[in-house]
Amino acid sequence: MQNKVSLIQNAAALLPALKEIRRRRSPEGIGYSVPVRSSDGVRLNCVMISGESRKAVVVAHPAVVGSRYAQVVSLADELSSSYSVFLFDFRGHGRSSGRCKPGFSGPTLDLEAVVTRARGLGFESIGVAGFSMGAGAAFLAAAGGLRIDALASIGCPP
Repeated sequence: MQNKVSLIQNAAALLPALKEIRRRRSPEGIGYSVPVRSSDGVRLNCVMISGESRKAVVVAHPAVVGSRYAQVVSLADELSSSYSVFLFDFRGHGRSSGRCKPGFSGPTLDLEAVVTRARGLGFESIGVAGFSMGAGAAFLAAAGGLRIDALASIGCPP
């Protein structure tokens, strides 16, 4: 009987996560795969939604959910009417390789790699819109010397 109660409690705890997984979606614009590797060799899944602008925004997702999280994709769709948008999965999330260990060192390297790759593609200015972990990684990357032309923080952890 105890095992059944534990099973039911565990299943109930997973319901919010399962509902969130169902809400994931792909961006509406045409996406182009952009190969990106972080400086420590982690392969990152990155897609560019092409706008007509030579200005780009990197949208960095929160922990656990990945770049197909409904709010991340909604923001990317909205921004793509005025900018080229880069969506990527941090290491250990979505379709990227590697493991995301506690702390911000890995996510910061990942964000730096995506911004550097976008600069290499010739974008004249690059902003970052970061949700939670993505915002923290952007702050740390900028503090470490990465040139980010604009930063919007959406729920950055302290």
